[in-house]
Amino acid sequence: MVAIGNRILKFDTMKVGKLEGFSAEESLSCSVDKLIDGVQFVDKHDGEITELSMCQWLTTRLTSASLGGMVKIWEDRKALPLAVLRPHDGHPVNSAAFLTAPHRPDHICNRTLELRSSAESKVEDAFFNQVVALSRAGWFLLANAKKNAIYAIHIDYGPYPAATRVDYITEFTVTMPILSLTGTSDSLPGGEHTVQVHCLWT
Repeated sequence: MVAIGNRILKFDTMKVGKLEGFSAEESLSCSVDKLIDGVQFVDKHDGEITELSMCQWLTTRLTSASLGGMVKIWEDRKALPLAVLRPHDGHPVNSAAFLTAPHRPDHICNRTLELRSSAESKVEDAFFNQVVALSRAGWFLLANAKKNAIYAIHIDYGPYPAATRVDYITEFTVTMPILSLTGTSDSLPGGEHTVQVHCLWT
């Protein structure tokens, strides 16, 4: 699935790959109003889609977030979303991601992380975030392109879903705006983890 503007489209790579004129050297294009065979319209948001994220533990599930203030949770073979959330009273949602407790993948809860700035009256002037979830280590990484900063947020999963909470947040300042970032984690003896953050600068 891909997000284009406010629409979510599903691609059948087997069908699209067999179309005449398709090759690795020349991309295939079509209008979103007149889709070709192998490209299917799934649904749309009221505003532009800001995030389309897959669940690492259950790869048939994904979530979409939009400037229209909605978060939708999807199963890839179903036409309608499994759930529709409106977490910020209709205000734009910039990111949504799944974070799976490594030892308890059956735990299900939703949490909203709201960042505020004392220096800016409008949140959109202070933050523009990209989210990376590192489930095994229990970390969210947020890249703030407005402030040249990365926030590392640690999640304490707790013994049951309702006990899940953020137990600390750390800010790292970077010298240039972040275009993109990703992260990796490795397990160490004793249950600790090392986390590496890889950034692409503008």
